[in-house]
Amino acid sequence: MDISGNFVYDDNYWKRWVSAIEGNTITLVAATGEVAIQPNTWALVHVRYGAATEAGLYDFVYITAVEDDTKLTLIRAPVSVQNGHILNATSVSIHACISDKQVNITQGSIVTSNNLVGGSAGGIIPIICEELNLDGVINVTGKGYRGGAAATALSQVGMRGEYYAGGWNSRSTAQQGNGGGGGRNNFNDGYIVGTPGGGGANATAGGAGTTGGAGGTAYPSLSAYRAPFGGGGGAGGSDNGRTSSGKGGNGGGVIVILTKQLNVGADGKLVANGENGITALSESGAGAGGAGGTIVVIKESGDTPSMEVTGGVRASNIGYPGKNYYSGAGGSGKSYVVRLRDVAGITGSSLYIDGLTISPTTISGEDITITGDIPDNSPIRHKVLLNSVDVDWSAYRNPSTLNETIFYDSEKYQLGNGNFVEVFAESADGRSGYLFSPINVINDLPAIEIHEQGLNVRVIINDRDKVKYRVLVNGVQEYPYMGAVPQDIIIDNDSAEGFSLVNSWTKTSEGAVGQSPFSGASFHYAAKDTGASATYVPEIPVFGQYKVYMMWPSHYNRATNTPIDISFVGGKETLVVNQQVNGGLWNLIGTYIFDVGTVGSVKIRSDGANGYVIADAIRFEYVPPFADMGETPIVWEKQYLSTQVNIDADNVVEVTAIDSYGDQSVKSFTFVGKYAGLIFSDVNGEYYSDDFGNVLRYLEVGVLIVGQVSQTYPILLTNKTSNALTNVLLTPNNKTLPEGVNLEISKIEDPFTPQDSLFYTEMLNYDEAVPFFARIVTAHTARTGYGEFDILVKGDPA
Repeated sequence: MDISGNFVYDDNYWKRWVSAIEGNTITLVAATGEVAIQPNTWALVHVRYGAATEAGLYDFVYITAVEDDTKLTLIRAPVSVQNGHILNATSVSIHACISDKQVNITQGSIVTSNNLVGGSAGGIIPIICEELNLDGVINVTGKGYRGGAAATALSQVGMRGEYYAGGWNSRSTAQQGNGGGGGRNNFNDGYIVGTPGGGGANATAGGAGTTGGAGGTAYPSLSAYRAPFGGGGGAGGSDNGRTSSGKGGNGGGVIVILTKQLNVGADGKLVANGENGITALSESGAGAGGAGGTIVVIKESGDTPSMEVTGGVRASNIGYPGKNYYSGAGGSGKSYVVRLRDVAGITGSSLYIDGLTISPTTISGEDITITGDIPDNSPIRHKVLLNSVDVDWSAYRNPSTLNETIFYDSEKYQLGNGNFVEVFAESADGRSGYLFSPINVINDLPAIEIHEQGLNVRVIINDRDKVKYRVLVNGVQEYPYMGAVPQDIIIDNDSAEGFSLVNSWTKTSEGAVGQSPFSGASFHYAAKDTGASATYVPEIPVFGQYKVYMMWPSHYNRATNTPIDISFVGGKETLVVNQQVNGGLWNLIGTYIFDVGTVGSVKIRSDGANGYVIADAIRFEYVPPFADMGETPIVWEKQYLSTQVNIDADNVVEVTAIDSYGDQSVKSFTFVGKYAGLIFSDVNGEYYSDDFGNVLRYLEVGVLIVGQVSQTYPILLTNKTSNALTNVLLTPNNKTLPEGVNLEISKIEDPFTPQDSLFYTEMLNYDEAVPFFARIVTAHTARTGYGEFDILVKGDPA
């Protein structure tokens, strides 16, 4: 991510109050008019208001899931502060982070936030990345708690500044984490003037506004896991002759950076100063300066940036006669630079996992490897969790080395970024370490190959996940075998069987706004709440799953909640459909198991409907079953006989495969059926016999006179088996030819060289043909008559 120019981190926030916490899931009070919370994003949870002990607590989290925009599933960051009570604070804000593998803030650019408004929008810039290149300025000066508003009436106590417990718009000289407002009409050197406001502070008491506010101070025990806003300076009190005073300066905002590597350029700087107080005219009090905010930089290695967190300077008012009275200056804020391996408050541990590698973090069936070292001169044990599923600790080892493999199992993952690997380390004396990495799971569809050769159909399915599948050939389910797939069952309101009505229905053939009833015929309608019902009872031929579809003509006077009762094996389900839309279409209402016969039904009712209900057509579509889930590759193969396929016509193989994530692939393959085996044909491809030896047509020689030789007939022998062949042997057989009449065969036509048999040692591959020649020879002494002959063939698989 590259950031250049003037960049405002704009309203990527969600101000919510926590109503429930359960494990890694928090439920927030719903809010309106705010940015929708997105899953699979880094966020910063930050305490805006609450008790002094809660002010500024923060935690990096990863949002893996969002339900109804209020229920969040969280994973803590690898350097999470692990403060379990943070989400119980009075008011938290959840900010989407500036997040990328690398974030570059270019030279000359200024990054800032919106003003803090009502404790919600603005005020904070959270960054989480592997590498931050800072050559510009991140500046949240004056983006923290608000300074007190100027007086609006004569002799008015100044508004005190805002702070962690609120205090905004309160006219009070008291102070806590803010500056107190200036008093009214105080005597100074014998003259009545408004008192200047007290200075803001960072998470502690600000200056009072009673006699000219003292400067606020930074919270002395503030540590790096807290990042409060700077308190607002108090406004001055107004004089009895003026209706205005000096406004208090806003406190500084918050910058929290978490990065493995920080590279700071010459112009790189982080600024979270408080605003200056505003000077007042005449005798009204001046506004006080706001306190500096908080900067926290958590890094593993790299540079230390320049940081400013000073409070706003004091201001003065012009007293009478000519004497200045000063407001309080804002207290300084706090800045921290800490190393991931060094600070227990940030890492949640005192063990550092060095060189941790979790790879790959985007997977599609791969195993995940986790490697690293825990450099600590004591015995260490560890465990690696996938998606919070607990496992046993390793044995204590010294030195301790991580070398773990999470073997892929699709049942352990969900698709997308909602997966994570956690690494826990623990020493024998109770010190601990923790890191984690999100895992993105992508899914490839099952890959299906279909081949056919010599009527041998071969299906190969590959996937990284387990797969269930089915195979249909010409509409017959071959695997798992069930035979012919039943045709769809359609019951119309005009059907003679399977359709019945109860109570008042009206039949009409009038279409509705462009949609016709099913098949252009009629439909029935009933008014709402009339006790009318229409029942469809199918004649189910095969036990199994059926998809149930409904069709109706839609219209604006139809019910949007037409009740439907489906009775099936194991129970009954009631649902509603909107008949104002999707007219003239087959609308899927569900998939159910039905038994053989007429025990299942679909009933349409008018009870509780908010308009006319329509009874038109219902369709039941059989869902062929699948084989059980299994590992891939899957190979299914079947050698078909010519009598089982369409010869010289199309045959369709359809394979459906569904993986363990529910993703489905469907592939169809068409082949033209041909006879299998060693097949004889003429040169035009017309077969003489099939693969069972049945005669398809004869080689007609005609009538010969004794002593004659017939013409020579070219014949093709084609390999239609699924294998390559060698040692092919052709042998003539006179069979029923008259005595003195002989069949002769030759490899060549001219000169015709008769042999007792023809032997081919060459490889004969699938669909390759070898030509040979045949003729009938009659002797002068041949007996008259007629007969048949055969040519026999055999070969060896190559």
